[in-house]
Amino acid sequence: MREFMDATGANTADASELLYGVIGSNQDLRNWEAIMASDNPIDAARAATRQLYNSDRDYQLRQHADHGTARFADTLAAHSLQPETTIARGGNFAVHGTLDEARPGNFATTSLMAVSSTGLLLRGAGSTKDQIERTAWLFGFDTSRIAGMAVQTRVHDARLADTLSQFG
Repeated sequence: MREFMDATGANTADASELLYGVIGSNQDLRNWEAIMASDNPIDAARAATRQLYNSDRDYQLRQHADHGTARFADTLAAHSLQPETTIARGGNFAVHGTLDEARPGNFATTSLMAVSSTGLLLRGAGSTKDQIERTAWLFGFDTSRIAGMAVQTRVHDARLADTLSQFG
């Protein structure tokens, strides 16, 4: 982390997020030699993160405790978008709902998630425009399709829909 901070001038929070936060339990398959040799390692790290999560490489939850066990398929499914809990999707973002057990067919909560091209839930993207923009910046994700999810989201969460519509 110190080497990255010294090379880029990044603060501790940005360096930690760009190095570790965007990876989580996934395997980091980014080419750090190429990233550090680039003219702008921060932009190179963001681009490599975007490429990783939009590739068919086997990075998904490789560092999770269940990887390699009989439970892994269920764990991967639990960490991925499912039709019954996906309200809307646009690029590397999706509105994800948690089913309300007391009211079948309804969602107890909704949230905007950063997702991979395969539908792996990477992390919550935030609930304000600034938080969502920060998540997009860290992952190198495009926000151009976020506003398109507002209409589908409004039925379930008007406040989140209003935030999403700010990206239009």
